[in-house]
Order: sequence, then C-alpha cells, then structure tokens
Amino acid sequence: MKKLQLFAFVCIASLAISCSSDDGGGSTGGTFEPSFEYTFDGSPITTSVSQGQKSGNSMVVVAGDMQGNSIQFQFDKFGNLGSVSATPSDFEMPDYNSHKNYSGHYFTFNLLEINENNKTVKASFSGKLYQDEDNLNSDFKEVSGSFWVKYIEVVPSVEGLEVSAKINGNDWYSTNSFTTNGTGNSDTFIHHELSDDEYKIMLGFDDANMAPGVHPFTQSTETIFATVAKYNLETKMYETYKATGTLEITNNETFGFFTIVSGTYSFTAVNPDDVSDTITVTDGKFKSTYSW
Repeated sequence: MKKLQLFAFVCIASLAISCSSDDGGGSTGGTFEPSFEYTFDGSPITTSVSQGQKSGNSMVVVAGDMQGNSIQFQFDKFGNLGSVSATPSDFEMPDYNSHKNYSGHYFTFNLLEINENNKTVKASFSGKLYQDEDNLNSDFKEVSGSFWVKYIEVVPSVEGLEVSAKINGNDWYSTNSFTTNGTGNSDTFIHHELSDDEYKIMLGFDDANMAPGVHPFTQSTETIFATVAKYNLETKMYETYKATGTLEITNNETFGFFTIVSGTYSFTAVNPDDVSDTITVTDGKFKSTYSW
C-alpha cells in the first residue's frame, strides 16, 4: 500500500509541480535553490520531482525519480520526526521504514529551516530504515541526504489536532500515535502518543464516560488517566511509570464514525523499580480523534 501511495504522490507531483529558483532567500541567506539529494543502500538517487505539504503544525515531504525510487518524510514544524518511508525502484522489494519507537536514536533528522513566507523547508538526514518498523533485527537499508523544497499549505480537515506537553520542563509534541484496548473494562482504550525521543505519553479513556469533566487519577486508575513511558535502549522496550494527576475532558464531539476529544492533563510519574526516578508532565493538552 505504501508503495502505491508514494508512487501516486510522485506521479501527481511531477505533473502538477514546477519549482522556481528565483524566490527570495530564507533565514539561512542566499537564493532558494530547490534540491533533493539522497543515497539508498549506497546508491545515489537522482530525484526528478519533490514536493512538501504543510497542514497545521504537521509536514510531509516526498521525492522520487521516474524509475520508481521514492522517499517520504513526516515531521512537525518544530523539527520532531514522525516517520521516514522509502520505496526502492524494484516494486517486488518491500518498503523500508524508520523504527517506530525512539526513532530519533536510530535516524537523524535535522530540520534546518522553515521559511513560512516563501513556503520552503530545508533539512538533512541519515540513518537506517527497516523492513519491519517494529523489529530492529529485520533487514535494513541506510539512507542519507538533504533537501530544500517548496511546500504547499493545506487546510487541515480537523483544525487543531495535537497532543503536547512539557516533560520535565521541556516542550514535547506527539508525531505518531496508535490505540490499544484498555485494561479497565471493554469500553476503555488507550492512546499511545510518540515523538522521536525516548518518551511515550499514554492517555486512557472510557467510551462510556466521555462527557466533559475533571478526572483525578492515581497510580491504580485503569479508566481515565494519563501516564508516561520511557524507552530502554538495552531491553528495546518501554518502561511504564506510575502516575498521579488530573485529566480533564473539555470537549467531546461525534461526527459519524469518529469522535474528537479535547482536554488537558498533568501528572507526576514514578519509576516503579526506582522511586527516586520521577518524571513531571505539565501543560498537557490533547485534541485527537478516535473511533471505538
């Protein structure tokens, strides 16, 4: 599926997009010179088309050649990587993707500039992409390169979708997420919010109790709660902390088959194996969609 999506995007972009080099320079100075250069598994790829898209704080950049090689980056305007996916020219080969957990440790992505006046974005990158994004032992390919491309602004289908917080005083933004069943009852579910660092924030909800309201929680709460997990580089797993705090649902609207839930959260979390190891999460806010 990803092969077809990337190929379709590159084909459409090649027909619809033409870049001009006479735009004003960005904050790094100089005249904008569109480029996208990268190597895949040691082979240089000469891209024939590249294009970016910005929707709210989220960005996507895609590039490819006419032989079917393509690469896609998802990230936010703050420089946090969401994912990287590359498709080799041989369509019989699998896609290769950045590791889903703590992606910034296994893949380096440097957002060098976003010029919101001229709508250009500049970055460099290097790292490993895996055949199985969940398995570091799966086959991998190394990629590296840089880009300086135009992007188009797209109005989000739902304005303001975001999960963010301050973790130990540092700004944190989710760039990837997935949902699992909760542990409380059949109506509970957990949003797992990841960025490119070692932290994962988990927001627990109860589909039978989604009305606006304040929900204090303790370390034993299994319905409506928030907590944090930290990636262990030795075990290659997340270690979940025990949290005490408050989650407030401020709005909950259903549109057909999906629901938009908004709110805030804050808590202090303790490592169950080392009570001196604590994580403080403040200024948390969420606006996300779910279908349950």
